[in-house]
Amino acid sequence: MNPYEVTLPNVLARVGAWCRGLVRRYRKPLLVIGATGATVAISVGAAQAPAMPHDNAAPTAAVAAGSR
Repeated sequence: MNPYEVTLPNVLARVGAWCRGLVRRYRKPLLVIGATGATVAISVGAAQAPAMPHDNAAPTAAVAAGSR
């Protein structure tokens, strides 16, 4: 059996080996890029989130004392 024969399993195996090699070689830069992307996505999501309405906020001590 020729491992270089163009069949779907052989092509998938070669592409998988190529991707594994890239991940091994560039592991740290990929982790840095991934962490930076996650941080930016969380920051943008937090910046775009609507503020919590004051109706649901916990009452202050003055409000709690005045209601007695």
